[in-house]
Amino acid sequence: MEAQCGAMGFIPESSRSSHVQSDGKELEREKARIRREYEEQIRDLRDELEREKRRARMEREFNERENDFTERQQNARREVESTGMILELIIKAWEFASFIYNHFMKD
Repeated sequence: MEAQCGAMGFIPESSRSSHVQSDGKELEREKARIRREYEEQIRDLRDELEREKRRARMEREFNERENDFTERQQNARREVESTGMILELIIKAWEFASFIYNHFMKD
C-alpha cells in the first residue's frame, strides 16, 4: 500500500517529517549562504568607500602642498626681485656718492 500511495503522490507521515526537516536545514543553509554573500558585499563596499576617502584625502593633501609650493616659489621670486632692486639702489647711491666725492676732491 505504501508503494501505491507513493505512486499516487501521497507521502507517508514518517517520510514527511524527515522531508520537512531536510527542507528546513536546506533553508537554513541557503539563508546562511545569502547572509555571507551580503556580508561580503558590505565589506567590499566599505573597503571601496575607505579607498575613495583615502584617495580624496591624498588629493586634498597634494593640492595643499602644491599651493604651498607655488606660494613659496612666488615669495622667493618677489624676494629675489626685491633684492635686485635694493642692489640697484645701492649701486646708484654708490655712483652718486662717488660722483659727489670726485667732484669735491677735484676742487
